[in-house]
Amino acid sequence: MIPQIRVKTLRHIVSSRDTLALVGSLVSLIIMVTAVLLLSFFWQPEGTGRTASSPVGGEPTGPTPTPGRAPATEDPPLPGGSPGVQVQVAALPTSTVKPWIEGVPTPAPFPFPQSEGVPTTAPFPFRWPEGMPTPASFPFPLPAGMPTPGGYVEPTSTPTPTPSPTPTPPPTATREPTYTPMPTYTPFPTPTETLTPEPTTTAEAGTPGTETATPNSSPTPVLTALPVETISGTIQWHREMSPVVVDRTVQLLPDSVLIIGAGTEVRLDEGASLNVDSRAQLYISGTPDQPVRLVGHRPGHWQGIFGRPGSLIILEHAEIRDGGSTGTVLLSEQGELIIRESKFLENHGTILVSNSKAEIRGCEMWGNDYAYGGAVMATYTEGNFLTLTGNRIGRNRMSDGASSVEIALQNAQAALILDIQGNLVQSEAYEHANLLLSSTGLLEGTVSCNSFIGGQTGLHLRTETPQIPNFKLSIFHNLADDHVPPVVPDYLNHGIGRGAISEIPLDMRQNWWGEPSGPYHPEENPEGRGDAVGSNILYRPWLDAPPPCVPWP
Repeated sequence: MIPQIRVKTLRHIVSSRDTLALVGSLVSLIIMVTAVLLLSFFWQPEGTGRTASSPVGGEPTGPTPTPGRAPATEDPPLPGGSPGVQVQVAALPTSTVKPWIEGVPTPAPFPFPQSEGVPTTAPFPFRWPEGMPTPASFPFPLPAGMPTPGGYVEPTSTPTPTPSPTPTPPPTATREPTYTPMPTYTPFPTPTETLTPEPTTTAEAGTPGTETATPNSSPTPVLTALPVETISGTIQWHREMSPVVVDRTVQLLPDSVLIIGAGTEVRLDEGASLNVDSRAQLYISGTPDQPVRLVGHRPGHWQGIFGRPGSLIILEHAEIRDGGSTGTVLLSEQGELIIRESKFLENHGTILVSNSKAEIRGCEMWGNDYAYGGAVMATYTEGNFLTLTGNRIGRNRMSDGASSVEIALQNAQAALILDIQGNLVQSEAYEHANLLLSSTGLLEGTVSCNSFIGGQTGLHLRTETPQIPNFKLSIFHNLADDHVPPVVPDYLNHGIGRGAISEIPLDMRQNWWGEPSGPYHPEENPEGRGDAVGSNILYRPWLDAPPPCVPWP
C-alpha cells in the first residue's frame, strides 16, 4: 500500500514541476515582448523627432545598434540632463502655417487623394504631430471648389485668383540674341558725338540732320560716327527727309517702332544695318508708284536688316539693293516676317528665316550673288507656317551645292505647314535644286502651280526618318523642265534631266514634266522624254500640257 502511494506522490511532484516551467517560460516571453514594445516606442532613429539620453552621470549614448544594420548617429543630450529616458517631440507652431500663395492652385482633393479603403470622412490617414494644427483649424478659408476636410466636393468652376496686393516686380532684362550676323555690333550705346558729314543734309533716327563744316576745310570729310544709333518710341522717316543717310548701325529698342514711308530713299554706309530688337517693329511701307528704296551710300555693301526673337518686320513695295555684306541681307529669328511686292537686286546675302512665321508674296530676286546659300533659306526646330506665293527667283549666282529655295524642319515631333504656289524658280546648272525640302518631322500643305526650271533638280525631298508615313503634301499642277541630265548614258543621250527625286514615297501625280510622253523612267516609262523622276515618285497620271496656272520666264 505504501509503495503505491509513493509512486503517485512522485508523479504529482513531476507534473507540478513541468507546470511551473511552462508558466515561467510564458512569463519570460511576455516580459521580453513588453520590453521590445517599450523600446521601439520610446526610441527612434535620428531625425524622427525623438532623442534618447543616458542615465544620470553617464555619457550620452544612442540606442544599441541592431545586428545587420548600420549604427545610428549619436543624438545630442537633452537640455537639463533629466534622468531616465526622455522623449522630445518637435512641435510645429501654428504661426508657421501660412496661407497658399496667390495664383498657385491648391491640391484637390485636400491634401491628397484618399487611398483605397480609407474612409473619406478621415481627412488624414496618419497621426498629426503634437502642436501641428489639424485641417479644421487651418487659419485660412478654402478656395471655391476645394474639398473640405470632411470629404470631397465636386469643383464647380475654375477659381479666379485675386490680384495680389504686392508691388509689381521690375521687368526682367531682354534676352540677347543667339545669331551672330553683325560682327561689329555694340549693344545700346548712347550717342554723345556729332557727325561731320558731306555738304548734304543727313537725317537719322527720325530727325533732320544739320550741315556741319569741317574745321580744316579739307575736301575729304572725316566721319566720327558712333557704331550704333538707338531709336526708342515711334519714329517715322518720310519722303521729305530723303535721302536718309545711315552711316552707322540703327538699333530699334524694345517696344519701339520705325516707319519708313512711301517714296523714302535710305542710303546705308558699308557696315551699317537696321537691327530690330525684341518686341520692336519695323514697317517699310511703300506703294507701287512710290516704293521705299534701301541702297548703298558709298561703294561697298551694307549689312542688312536683322530681326531678333519676338520682332516684327513688314516690307511692302520695297527695293533692297547692295546689302548682305556678311552673307545675310534679311534675318528674322523667332519672330514674324512679311514681305510683299518687293525687289531684292544685286545683293550679296540671302533671306534667312529661323523659327519665324514668314510670308513672302509677289517678290523678285534677280541678279544677286549668294555666297552661303540661296535666295531663301528657312530653318525650323518647331512647328510653324511658311508661305511662298507668286515670287520670281532666278539669274542668281550661288555656291556649288546650294539650292534656290531651301526649307528644313529639324524636329521629328513637329509639323511645318507650307503654302508654296505660283512661284517661278529658275536656277543655273551648278546649283543643287530649285526647291529643296529637308525634314525629320512632318511636312503638310500645298506645292502647286510652280515652275521649276534649270539647275540639277526641280524638287528634291530629303529626310532622315524614312519610317514616317506619307507627308500630307499636295503636289500637283507644277512644271519641271530643262534640268541637267545626270551622268548616265541613257540620260545623256536623250538630254533627260531630273525633275524630282525623293528619299521616301511621294505623290506627284498631275504634274507636267516637259513632254507629253511623260517623265522618263528606265523601267516603268522608258519612252518618256520628259524630265526623269526618282524611284519613289508616284507620277501616273501626268499632265500632257503645261498647266495654265504656272508662271513663265
